[in-house]
Amino acid sequence: MDWLAQHRAVVDCYKKEVMIESFGESRVVFVGDRQVVPVCVISAVEARRLMLEGCEAYLAHVKDTKKVNPMLEEIPVVRDFPEVFPDDLLGLPPHREVDFAIETLPGVAPISIAPYRMAPVELQELKK
Repeated sequence: MDWLAQHRAVVDCYKKEVMIESFGESRVVFVGDRQVVPVCVISAVEARRLMLEGCEAYLAHVKDTKKVNPMLEEIPVVRDFPEVFPDDLLGLPPHREVDFAIETLPGVAPISIAPYRMAPVELQELKK
C-alpha cells in the first residue's frame, strides 16, 4: 500500500482501472479486462491433464520479506488468556498417577482401513 500511496494511485474497481501518477510525470492508466468471465475452479488432476495437453499454467508465490513475526504478547488470544500461555516452560509435564497405554496382542498387526471412501490410487497407497 505504501507504493500505491507514494505514486498517488487511484483504483477504480467499477471501471477496472488503476491510474498512477509518478513524481510529476504523465499519468499512466492500466485498464483491466472488462469481460465478465465466470470463475472456474478445477482440481489438481484436471490442471495436470490440461498442462499435459499444452495449456499454459502460472504459479505465483509472493512473500513479504519485511514482515516481522509478532511478539507473543501481540497475539490477541495469548493476551486474553495469559494463564494458558506461560512465559517459559519449566520442562516436561509432571508424571501422572495413571500411566496410559494401549495393550496389544503379540503378533497382531494394526488395523489399516480407510476412514472414508478413497480413490483406488489413494487406497493402494494406504495399504502399503
